[in-house]
Amino acid sequence: MKKLALFALAALLLIAFTAPAMAATNKATFYGNVRYWNWWVHQDSDAAGSKNTVNKGDNDLVWSSDFYDNRFGIKLNEGKIKANLEVRPLNGSYYRQFWASYAFTDTVEMLFGFTWSPFFCPVTTSIYTAGGIQGNWGDMASCLRSDQVGFNLKFGFGNVKIALEPPNTSDNQAKTALSGFTATDTDTYLPRIEAHATFMLGPAHLGLFGGLNKYDAVDTNDKEETVTSYMYGLRVVVPVGPLSVRGIIWTGQNQNNYGYAWGPHKPRYASAQYINGKVEDSDALGYAAAVKYKVNDMLAVDVGYAHAKYEGYRKEEDPGSFYYVAVPITIAKGFTVQIEAGQLDLKDYTPAGGQTPGVNYDEGKESWYGLYWMINF
Repeated sequence: MKKLALFALAALLLIAFTAPAMAATNKATFYGNVRYWNWWVHQDSDAAGSKNTVNKGDNDLVWSSDFYDNRFGIKLNEGKIKANLEVRPLNGSYYRQFWASYAFTDTVEMLFGFTWSPFFCPVTTSIYTAGGIQGNWGDMASCLRSDQVGFNLKFGFGNVKIALEPPNTSDNQAKTALSGFTATDTDTYLPRIEAHATFMLGPAHLGLFGGLNKYDAVDTNDKEETVTSYMYGLRVVVPVGPLSVRGIIWTGQNQNNYGYAWGPHKPRYASAQYINGKVEDSDALGYAAAVKYKVNDMLAVDVGYAHAKYEGYRKEEDPGSFYYVAVPITIAKGFTVQIEAGQLDLKDYTPAGGQTPGVNYDEGKESWYGLYWMINF
């Protein structure tokens, strides 16, 4: 992986030095940003990962670069062909984007490579954990970028983005020994399919999105069990002068099997299970809303709330929600700092069979406040 990172960086530098020679036919644009966060984080005694669990919470200072979102890239444009290479200084995951597209017409574009999923459409703007909370607990921010064959179709009313991606089989509870079924292989026959249609209704933006993932789990006797996961939802953005109101609602089945949830705050009961000789599905419902008010060109205020609940076949439940207040300040062109405070509440989870009296099922709360710095260049 280190060799791959060095190769990618060398390629960028080579292009940078040869850009003047390319200018006659290509348009090359270099860009990047550096981000840094200063968080003060408090976890109560029930919070996952809290170091103190005896009637005490845990307090920590997070003071580091946001290696997930730091980036340096180049965009190339030559006639009907566009391309983008974007790298970041994160061990084990060195590039953020690597794709090229061809425009057959003004309305039909085809893309190959690694770039943004049509499902990445969050309405909240919290920077804490670089999106890990938003995606799991109500907003649509966990399907970030993916390897894909993509299509962008432009119409008078808006556009439609379609992505055909590698099928996900990485979180398959049907491959574990549940009720006698242990799979040793998976068979795939369809790509993961995602689509997002955006409609322009005056100043408002209306988005409809949906996705499907499917594969077969196969045991040593060549018995197959099909695991089907999907997600679909609605997104609305309404700007009214200096005010912007945003909302999203979605539902789905077997989010972990779909490849959606991730990070340290990953929900319980979001996978299919093999019970009594049959694959049983989990369900989920999430929603989020946010409002931003632009005071002037320098200052804005953004507040948001999101909630999600995951339910297993045996009546297991895992709800959670978060809220935040963010104040982005533009210090100078390309230089911003966001003041932010928020709280994640993972509430009580309910295991199969219901809760037992006298047993604590509270997953606790996690609060944060601090600064997020960013310089674009």
